[in-house]
Amino acid sequence: MRFPFFFLLALSTSVCFAQSPASAPAQQTAASRDVTAVNIANQAISAMGGTAIGQINDCLAQGNVQRPLDSIAPSASFTWKNSGAEFRYEQDGRPTIMTGHGKPAKLNGGKTTRLLANATISDFPAHLAASQLLKRLNDTRYGFAALDDSQAAGRSAARIKTWLNGTSLIQTLTTQIWFIDKATGLPLRVEYTLPDRHNANLQGHFAAELSDWRPVSGVLVPFHITTYLAQLKISDANISTLSFNSGISAADFDGGVQ
Repeated sequence: MRFPFFFLLALSTSVCFAQSPASAPAQQTAASRDVTAVNIANQAISAMGGTAIGQINDCLAQGNVQRPLDSIAPSASFTWKNSGAEFRYEQDGRPTIMTGHGKPAKLNGGKTTRLLANATISDFPAHLAASQLLKRLNDTRYGFAALDDSQAAGRSAARIKTWLNGTSLIQTLTTQIWFIDKATGLPLRVEYTLPDRHNANLQGHFAAELSDWRPVSGVLVPFHITTYLAQLKISDANISTLSFNSGISAADFDGGVQ
């Protein structure tokens, strides 16, 4: 099984602010919601910053990622740019990944390669965990269900499942399982599925562990993100600087292909 594109994203810690317009499913039906799960999610939103989260328009993050399985570039600096539904991810020794205003693409060595629409609906934006969860709470197409309590990072955690209502494939590709610290209300771990760039029916099961939470403009952000493929650790990302609402230009997301 190949994961050439999404394995690459996960090595830099899988990130995406929101689905691109090109990939937004036509399904508009409201999804089922468990009251307990919604309450847990709202508690997490409060813990991460409450109303301040809704004020985020764009995000610029820089840092370094360690990739123990990458013999070519085991350590690299990165720059992540997010604005609304657009993103652009740059890192040393790896292609640039971008939404391209609804035309997802990979830029490498002066060559631009088209990415399929499924490239933008299932990624988990770990550094923007607060925005990601709030987005799902505010969109009734996303379902919520409470799962049995568990453990994460050695701490007791409440678990909730959330997904986008639609076809079985869409629900699979957008399902996230959140482990919420029962003491602090902060997310400890998020599990999600990423598809192969050529065939959405081929999928990998990923998880991001979130730690080193720091306040930025009233919102708590995980400055340390460890990413796993199945049970195998594939990256450790450390954010050095992160800012919201810095006025990222729309031109930064140019370059996509049809």
